[in-house]
Amino acid sequence: MSNNRNNDGMPEETMQTDELNADSFGDGMIEIGDTRLPDAVIRVQKEVDAIGWLGADMRVIGMAYFRNPDVFWKRRVPEKLNLYEKRIDGHERRMPNSRRARAVDMSAIRRDCPINHDTTAELFMSYRQNEDGRIVVDETDRSAYWGVMRHAEASCDGLLADPDAPIVDPWKSDGPEVPGRDPGLLALWDRISGLVIPLPSRSLLIYRFWKPGMGVDLYVVDEESLRIQQHNHPECFDESADERLIQREIDVCEAELAYVIGHNINLRQHPDAYENVGRKETLQ
Repeated sequence: MSNNRNNDGMPEETMQTDELNADSFGDGMIEIGDTRLPDAVIRVQKEVDAIGWLGADMRVIGMAYFRNPDVFWKRRVPEKLNLYEKRIDGHERRMPNSRRARAVDMSAIRRDCPINHDTTAELFMSYRQNEDGRIVVDETDRSAYWGVMRHAEASCDGLLADPDAPIVDPWKSDGPEVPGRDPGLLALWDRISGLVIPLPSRSLLIYRFWKPGMGVDLYVVDEESLRIQQHNHPECFDESADERLIQREIDVCEAELAYVIGHNINLRQHPDAYENVGRKETLQ
């Protein structure tokens, strides 16, 4: 799904300055879908390529399989999996271990909060054309990111899978060191910055670009949660939506939330609690 308005469409990493369209900008989203499918990497790459020319040179790659051999359904986050964050006005630092799991697996988010607004990873970056024509990260402009890996480090640590690696069947694997691609996770590698964004199964990659693709904002959210929200509140996702109606919907939701919190209601035990304020939400 794209509102791409970039007409350059340049596939190469270098381009002439006079070919840049200073007014180009765009936004959209890419459904990562079921990463267990054999064509998942190719399919998502085609959608990324369809965005058009960007300063970021993005390649969809697979992640190596890592699971807990004792509890096969539980994702094991290796100690060597380092995720990084950098605020616009700060320095890069490693993210604490407690925040790593949700970036590579959304099952806990979906279990604990089916309707969520979590962003599990983001890359906000600016690029520029070097004197030799190469596109590089613009160190003089603002940048920020979190929940991302460094490709060189992840590759050395054996966390990346070959493009043609077979998909691991978790029901038949004998442990976490099984060679092959993790069935529940892809990743997006920006070859210019060297940063890698994890793309869990059934997540959404939302993108915006400006400055003829030299400014990029990429972030990952839960597709299942968004679909629930669109089902419950379709009027809020209509391009011609009335902001007054949206605000009214927000007010109603806040009243529902206040009621649930004020009465200490467990919604899993009492799913019809919202009827007390005149409307019933659904998690379907």
